[in-house]
Amino acid sequence: MLRARPPGPDLPVDAGDDAAVLADGRVVTVDSMVEGVHFLADADPEALGHKVLAVSVSDVLAMGALPDTAFLALSLRAPSPSWLDAFATGLAAACRRWGVHLAGGDTTGSPGPSFLSLTLLGTLPGGRRPWTRRGARPGDRLLVTGTLGDAGGGWIHAEPSAHALEALARPEPPLAFVTAVANDRVHAAMDLSDGLAVDLERLCQASGCGARVVADRLPASAHVAEAPDRLLLQTRGGEDYQLLLAVAPDDVPSVRDAADRSGTLLTDIGAIVAGASAELVGASWPEARFHHFGTGAS
Repeated sequence: MLRARPPGPDLPVDAGDDAAVLADGRVVTVDSMVEGVHFLADADPEALGHKVLAVSVSDVLAMGALPDTAFLALSLRAPSPSWLDAFATGLAAACRRWGVHLAGGDTTGSPGPSFLSLTLLGTLPGGRRPWTRRGARPGDRLLVTGTLGDAGGGWIHAEPSAHALEALARPEPPLAFVTAVANDRVHAAMDLSDGLAVDLERLCQASGCGARVVADRLPASAHVAEAPDRLLLQTRGGEDYQLLLAVAPDDVPSVRDAADRSGTLLTDIGAIVAGASAELVGASWPEARFHHFGTGAS
């Protein structure tokens, strides 16, 4: 992330978290998807309409906020009318799903790869404080929503399953859980977009602490549980768009209750500890497979 100037009082939260928080409490994030890096030229346009909003919804939720208003910029290489109709259908359905109003944007042609960029605004309900990556404390439990690794097979495997391709194309960030959970029960949070191995290190660095994660506790769907590369998918696959939370032990029952009420799977995978790195207990972290400034798997 490039920083144009030092942080100030007009930006209580800026570069380094999943989204920025303005002085008035509004939450703002922007995400981009580039053909050839994040999606293929023959990708389903309806699914792209869903995903371009979903990934930003995930960022807003990671701040403890609820999404409401979006602006979309498209630079497209000769799209057909049917492509545009399908993309608009997917985006409209996603807006209804997460309660987002598409308020504007821009559409241009592109001489090269197609490029999608969405800016999303959200609100902290009741003026509550934002979650950040900086509040984790030794002794906190590490919790994750949903399952890990479902989407990773969509780009890691040479012949992905239909389940992996669907998970990769249509992430489902946990809006109902964030709506249900009490804000003050969460010390730190972030979304899992780049894989647990990468994202947990970011949370540890921001909070000035370490972590111990038990490999056997990582939640898996039936599709991932028996995969020979399960740990690679769960820690390096990325694209999960679930939440990683640091919660005091005494507050875990309340957060679990919110998960139950919202129909969200919530799993305790380990703890925040003193130190400066994230340790995987019972296994070693698999090697990285993706780089943002590359062209996909390395």
